[in-house]
Formats: sequence, structure tokens, C-alpha cells
Amino acid sequence: MLRYKAFVLVAATFVLCAAPEFALATGSKKIVHTLHDEPGANPRSNLIFDAEGNLYGSTISSGREACKCGTVFRLSPQAGGGWNYEVLYQFKGEEDGGYPTGKLVFDKTGKLYGAMAWGDGGVFQLTQQPGGSWAEIAIYAFTGEPDGSNPYSGMTIDNSGNLYGTTQSGGANGIGCVYMVSPTANGWSETVLHSFSGSDGAYPWADVALDAAGNVYGTTIAGGAYGQGAVFELYTSHGSWAETVLYSFRGGTHQGWPAAGVYLDASGKIFGTLSDNGDDGLPGAVFRLEPNSNGVWTETLLHTFGKRGDGAFPWSDFVPDDAGNLYGTTYVGGNAGNGVIYKLAQNANGDWTESVFFSFNYRDGANPADNPVTFDASGNLFVATDSGGLRSGYGVVLEIGP
Repeated sequence: MLRYKAFVLVAATFVLCAAPEFALATGSKKIVHTLHDEPGANPRSNLIFDAEGNLYGSTISSGREACKCGTVFRLSPQAGGGWNYEVLYQFKGEEDGGYPTGKLVFDKTGKLYGAMAWGDGGVFQLTQQPGGSWAEIAIYAFTGEPDGSNPYSGMTIDNSGNLYGTTQSGGANGIGCVYMVSPTANGWSETVLHSFSGSDGAYPWADVALDAAGNVYGTTIAGGAYGQGAVFELYTSHGSWAETVLYSFRGGTHQGWPAAGVYLDASGKIFGTLSDNGDDGLPGAVFRLEPNSNGVWTETLLHTFGKRGDGAFPWSDFVPDDAGNLYGTTYVGGNAGNGVIYKLAQNANGDWTESVFFSFNYRDGANPADNPVTFDASGNLFVATDSGGLRSGYGVVLEIGP
């Protein structure tokens, strides 16, 4: 049985590798690929580069298999400046899973990993074969309780090859958990790092972030002290994992419902977004959390969305550029109502300001849901959108010059 919601939300860590042949002119845009119903439609993942400058992503639907349950694709830069689109794998449903969701990651050997929402969900691995084709293995299948179900987030990988993620439901209390899938001598094993109970968070939608010490940070879209979501930290204590709620969102004008993951800067501050505020229907905001000397975290709203021409409902993770500016996407808003790429920049006084970097017009993409941006080594920005595209509507991969 398919358990899938119309809007699957995610977050992001990226690989910056070899650039395509040349950088675009400053600020110019290029439609790299417009997706069609077959093979593959509606990308709802990050885009990730390999060492040769090829770009990978996934689609939540379509494909030529009977289940129409998604694909993993590759875009390869061509000598003439174009890109070649190739479907690497088409999910088959009951046989191997489907509906890939969220962030893709590579391990050190070039294997590609992601989460999928077919049934209770699972984690897949794609490995390139000697002949060039790609083989898929479902390395873990969720069962609901107590190990989790409905992993709407993608993967985060550590230096040892362990994969981390969240499930929107399941776990010991049925309202989600944080898990780790680890390689073993005989395959893979799953460990539930934390099952949410409500007051400490509920229904996590996003992926997690790791700090240098291996602590795990993330968000829940609901729960917490006020029921409007929370930011949490997981850490090891005496050989087991423990959770601390760093901040509970209050709702109202303070907003809430963090659907995306968090970004950790070098000074230990946490940045994230609030997707809306439930019944109040506010258009979302950007927040920052700073630790005080007494261990309490203070929240500051850096930007509130919704002004004319601005974006609304930010569902993707932040991605920094080389200068330390933060970029994100919103599902709607902008000049045409199809969503925007926005930029947060810090001035000399330490204040952050938001500007609309790019406004989608449908032909060049629309409604980036859980689609964060990524950069190549030349500073070109790439993003996929869930919908839009001339005579298509099934999504676009777009490149924008620095």
C-alpha cells in the first residue's frame, strides 16, 4: 500500500566536484532539462555532482515500469555545452520499492543512496556495474513500529559510511523517529536513535545534520512544548543515544512548523526555516538559534516571507555559497506565484537580509518543494523543480550563472 502525501519535504548536504565546461554569464539562466511524464516526472530531491561533473537527481513519479513509482537520473555535460539526460534506474514497486524521496548521497566508493516511500518505506543503494548500468538494492525496509515508517527525508552520511535519516511516522510511539543504517559484515543493520513522544517533537519531515563530533541535529514539524514543532539534538551518552530539545516553536506571530532541516555554521549557530503556522496560515520565516552561556537557546526571526514579490512556504534546506551567503527555495510566491530562490546575506554589522535571487515563471520551473539548490565549482547554481516546464508541467532542471 502506498503511503505518501502530496507534498514530500526534505533537507540537504551536497558534494561540490568538477564543474561543467564553462560558467554561464553572470546572472544568466539555462534550462538544462525539461522533464516529461516518461521517463520520470516531478523531481523532489537535491541535485548532486560526482567527481566527473555529472549531475544526479531523482523523480517521485512516472517511469516506464507499471507502478510509475519514480526514477533516478543523471545529467552529463556535453562538449557543445548541452546536457545529456539518462535514466539510471526505474523503480518497480513491490519488487524493489519506489517513490524516492529527499536527499541523495554518495559514499566514498561512488555508490548512491536515498530513501523511498513505497509501503512503509526503505533505503536504497545504487551501484554502477562494469558495463555501465546501475543495479539497485533495497538495503533496508521499514516495518512501522518500532523501527519507523514513511521516510520523507533523504540521507545524511558520515565518514564511516553510516546513513542517517528520519521517518515521519512509526517508531516506538507511532509519531516518527531518527534512525541510522550501518554497513555490517553481512549487509546492513538499522538502529533507532530516538523515537519521538510528542513533547520532544513529532512527525519529522526533514533530514538531519551532523556536527564534527557526530552529534545529530534536526527538526520536527509538530510536537514540542507548544505543538508547533521543535529543533532537537541527539548525542551519545554512556554508550547510548540521548535527545535534547534545543527549542520549541510557539506559533502565532512567532510562527512554527519547521519542514526543512537545519544548517550549522562554524560558530555553532543553527539556521532553519518555518514552513507556515498551521491554522494561522502564515507564509513562513527564517530563524536563527544561538546558545547562551546557561545552555538556553535564543531564537531570532531573520526574515518573514509574504511581502509582494517575495517567496512563501520555504520547504528546502539552506545551502551556502563560497562567500557564506545562504540560499533556499520557496514552494510558492515570487512575481508569478511559482516560487523563488532566495538569498540571505550578512552585512558588516552582522545583520542578515533576504533578497529574491530568482523568481520562477513556470516555463523555467515551478514549485520547488523539497528541492534545495547546489553549486558547481564555477559558482553556477543548479536546482530542480517539482513542476513547471514548457508544454510539460512535470518539472525542470535549471542552471543560473553566478
